[in-house]
Formats: sequence, C-alpha cells, structure tokens
Amino acid sequence: MEQLGMFQVSTWPCCSAPFEHIYFSLSNGKRLYTTNGQAEKGRYGQDSGLITIYGNYDGRGYSQTRYLGFGAVAVHENNAPTLQYGTDLLIKQRFFLRGHDYGDNFDVPSILVTDDGKKFVNDLEVSGDFNFTILIKFDEVPEIRIPVENDVVRADKATLPPGYSLAAAKVK
Repeated sequence: MEQLGMFQVSTWPCCSAPFEHIYFSLSNGKRLYTTNGQAEKGRYGQDSGLITIYGNYDGRGYSQTRYLGFGAVAVHENNAPTLQYGTDLLIKQRFFLRGHDYGDNFDVPSILVTDDGKKFVNDLEVSGDFNFTILIKFDEVPEIRIPVENDVVRADKATLPPGYSLAAAKVK
C-alpha cells in the first residue's frame, strides 16, 4: 500500500459479513477510506472497493492521484454505505447512499469508473481536469451513475434507481 501513500487495515468476515478495509494516510495518519470490496484485487493490493484515478504523468510518476472508496462498517446497525472521494491526504467529499439496505447478506456492489461513458474500468488515468463517471452496480438493482466534473462529485446530476438518494456527509 506504500505506493498509494496509505496503510490498509482489514477485517476478515464471518458468515455473511463483508470484508472491511480501512485506509489511513501514511503522511498524516488520518483515517480516510472505508471499503468492502474483495481483498487483493487492486493494482497495489488494495481491495476492489478502492478505485485509483491517476492524474497527469510527469515522467517520474503520476501527480494529483485521486481515490474513490465505497463501503460501510458492518458492526454499526443501519449504517448506510458511503461514497468517499479524495487523495492520500484527505477526503474531499463524502456521500451516504440511501435506499439500499445491506441487511444480513451484504450485497457488495461493483465499483467502476470511465472517462468516455463506454468502457468502465477498475483504475483510470485521466488528463487535465478530473472529469469521469462513477458506476455502482448492485445485484438486481439498476446501476447508479455519478458524474465527477472538474474534480467535484456531482451528486445533483446522479442517475439513481427509484427510492435511492445521495446525501452529503460531513468531511472530517
């Protein structure tokens, strides 16, 4: 996780409980992302619930890398899943996804991103401004599409199934 600038702590589930992965900044120690994806799926060993959006490549590496996390803490009853967007230093925006009851059999969605609206991928490289679309897909639920424009998650422009909503959450 050193390549991401974060430290990952994971819990391993029992029965129908989800994986829980919590990411902390290596630079400032802040707790950043909570995700529920399957373990060891990402490019640097992060889980499938943490997406990396790479900024401009300057010859030495990527600058302005962003991360997108999605998940909930299962031990909290009625804990709404949360979409988190930020860097390896801080969360810029956080939204609760209302309308989906995780219940006992935790329905972990697929999280993907695209910058062209056609091909959805696990990790994305963008140039210039951070403009892309987030796709959240639960089993048996129409997909959720959330645009990011100029590095800002636009919950007001999201395409959501009936009964679902995105509510801004306080960023600590």
